[in-house]
Order: sequence, then structure tokens, then C-alpha cells
Amino acid sequence: MPTPVPPPLPILAALALLGLAACTQTGAPTAADGPSARAASLDLPASGACAEEIRAFRALLDRDNETGFVGPTVYRDATGDLAGPAATCRAGNDAAARAELRAVKTRFGYPA
Repeated sequence: MPTPVPPPLPILAALALLGLAACTQTGAPTAADGPSARAASLDLPASGACAEEIRAFRALLDRDNETGFVGPTVYRDATGDLAGPAATCRAGNDAAARAELRAVKTRFGYPA
């Protein structure tokens, strides 16, 4: 019985490169797509406790979504529910906006 011949080294090298190519990302997220850009999309006032808290929670949601800690449906619903507190904050009612934000956090299992 003949001894099996191992594949030539160039073929093995090509297969290894193909395997590595499949593991690389095609591109890194741009700064415009990052959490701070999404948090800024809420159009909140530049300062104020409610604006800072809403931005911080939105950034946390963004990180949790990116790491897979929350599913896409929860992320969509939670970020959508931030529209209410953001509108109240823009209207200048800091206390009510912060109360609405606490309700959103509680609804989705985050500490308020």
C-alpha cells in the first residue's frame, strides 16, 4: 500500500490565509456611528442634569447592544422610550424628565 503524500506547502499556506481572512472585520465603526453620536441624536440641551443622565443611559444602552448584553428588540424599545424623557428635558422640566428616565430604566431592568 502506498504511503499518503502530504499536501504541498503552498496549498496549506493558501488555506490558512483564507481561514484568517474570514476572521477579520471588514471595517471598524466610524466615530459618527459610535455611542456618543447616537446619544447626541436625542437633541438634548447642552447642559442640565436630565440631559446628562439621558445621554449616559443612552450610551450605556449602546454599549450593551454592541456587546450583546441586550437583544435588538429590547435595545430598539428602550432607546425609543427615551424620546419621552428627552422631550420633557428639552421643555425644561428637569425633575419630570429624570422621573420619566427612572421609569424607563426600571421597565428594562436597569438600576434607577
